[in-house]
Amino acid sequence: MIHRIIRIFLLINIFLCAPAYASDKADIVHRMQQTIDAANRNIDPASLAANFAPSVVLVDDLAPFVFEGPASGALNAWFTAYSADADKNQVTDFSMRLFKPRQVQVTDDHAYVILPAVYRFKQHNKPAHVRGVITATLVRIDSKWLISTWSWAAE
Repeated sequence: MIHRIIRIFLLINIFLCAPAYASDKADIVHRMQQTIDAANRNIDPASLAANFAPSVVLVDDLAPFVFEGPASGALNAWFTAYSADADKNQVTDFSMRLFKPRQVQVTDDHAYVILPAVYRFKQHNKPAHVRGVITATLVRIDSKWLISTWSWAAE
């Protein structure tokens, strides 16, 4: 009888915990998509900062390669580097598309996500694209998932 009670208790816990975990994963992917959608409309570091934790680390293939500190400052530094690179290489019409996550891990209030992506742009007025991967970590602050690290790597 006690074994039956334990099994029922375990099944109830699994059933009740699974939707919250699935919801976390969906919320995490939504936060990443929301951030890309906002950047596709207008790369505005001040408004994008709302999707990030108070302190962030961004890694990109643009010198100086690491942008860290308060979200708005790190995003501003990244945007300055991106703009200089875009001007130098005559890159316009930025857009990015995310694909199905390769991995989403959630442990308590921390998450890790790997998202394939394609970065589309025009270079010298000719369409171009680069496939790559965004790897990010998120932290839950006040019931809201916020990006704490973001890394882009071309494939």
